[in-house]
Amino acid sequence: MKANVLGRKVLQEIGTLFTPDTILRWHRQLVAQKWDYSERREKKPGRPPTPEEIAQSREIECRERLGGLLRYYYRKAA
Repeated sequence: MKANVLGRKVLQEIGTLFTPDTILRWHRQLVAQKWDYSERREKKPGRPPTPEEIAQSREIECRERLGGLLRYYYRKAA
């Protein structure tokens, strides 16, 4: 909005129907509505859960290398 760029002093000199404080308050409210991040609150943080059919299909095995420093996880062959 141009009112925010102009500033309070210039808006007072123009003499509009609304006070500069009102115009700047409207601008703050519009910015707050736009950047409220409501779409982020709808989603839960983190990784989505694993589907049940994948989680229960086969067991996971772990193979260790270098005395347990490296671990490889894989599913058992069917």
